[in-house]
Amino acid sequence: MQSFISIESLRAWMAWWVVVGHALRLSGLDNYTLQGIHLPPLIAKILGSSGTAVNVFIIVSGFVITHLFISKQESYSKYITRRAFRLFPVYLVCLAAAIITMKFYVLSYVDLGFSAASDDKGARLVEQTENFWIHLAAHLTMLHGLIPDEILPYAGSTILSPAWSLSLEWQFYLIAPVVVAALMGRPAVALATAVLLLATHAVFTYGGIASWQYLAFLPLALNYFLLGIMSRLAISYGAFRKIPAYVLVIMLMSIAFSGWKEIVIWGVFYAFALSEANWFTIRSRPVIFLSKVLAFNRYTARFGKWSYSTYLIHLPVFVTMVGGYAMVVGLENVTQAAVLLILAAAFPLVLLISWLLYSWIEVPFISMGRRVVNRPSLRSSAPAN
Repeated sequence: MQSFISIESLRAWMAWWVVVGHALRLSGLDNYTLQGIHLPPLIAKILGSSGTAVNVFIIVSGFVITHLFISKQESYSKYITRRAFRLFPVYLVCLAAAIITMKFYVLSYVDLGFSAASDDKGARLVEQTENFWIHLAAHLTMLHGLIPDEILPYAGSTILSPAWSLSLEWQFYLIAPVVVAALMGRPAVALATAVLLLATHAVFTYGGIASWQYLAFLPLALNYFLLGIMSRLAISYGAFRKIPAYVLVIMLMSIAFSGWKEIVIWGVFYAFALSEANWFTIRSRPVIFLSKVLAFNRYTARFGKWSYSTYLIHLPVFVTMVGGYAMVVGLENVTQAAVLLILAAAFPLVLLISWLLYSWIEVPFISMGRRVVNRPSLRSSAPAN
């Protein structure tokens, strides 16, 4: 199965954008100043808008899962078992870490008060404390993102807040074989499926039916998943002139529902992916240099492999270091500058722990999932696609 190094590198950049964004918010530096130190508003706005990075992750998920279906046929039971072994082990470890470090989270985000979202975090913690076992039960299914705020407030973001996007991804994985198969079918079926997906997205996004704090409910993010799916399907045709019109139409439809920043970022790395698929050769020296910096180097590709762990573990690491420091020196003696320095020192620790989680949890359980699905009872199942 062909691997796309550019897409792996994109994961690294997006994961660390989220990490930097959370560091800025925790330190209060996203408000542009830190004890007289001026952070240019544009830079602060870009670094702080890590929601864009998560949206790009969603596009990547659509691309990658479609690549999996194109590259191999396997039964639904094999497919979903492998996905579960891929997602749940590290998720459960990081969920446990978040519970264990919750006292530090309160110190860091609420008691220190540097974060502009301290009040919101406080309200969420009250809800989490009052209904902890309900929130935990929902999180253990990884379907907590399904629950609207009207039924269970902050359902998608309690305990381990970045995990709302994991719930979204799991929801997508559960139905992806059907969706991708329909989009790979006859043009009329593919177009009807795309219209249905985007109409569902529009109804839940703009219809006021219910509310979710983030895009944790699958219909809210169908536009980005659809773009990722169609981007991978387009590559299969080998050249732009060979892409059927309906594929381009669906791509344009999904782009129309997506943010411009996400489209620009995806467009750059998608171009690199097209070069990997031998659609064209990059000849411009500046572009070659840019591609090596952004996509085609061993560091970004390696960090991309660790990005899932990075995304989940960085907040428990951050709050442990900041909250632990506050406990030692006293809340009144903690300065914003000290918090920022602690968070900067936490970056290499996050990287180290990400590597450990990848090596000791992700890889072994992925291998275990592969062994499980190769049992005779699963090998005999019918293909999912």
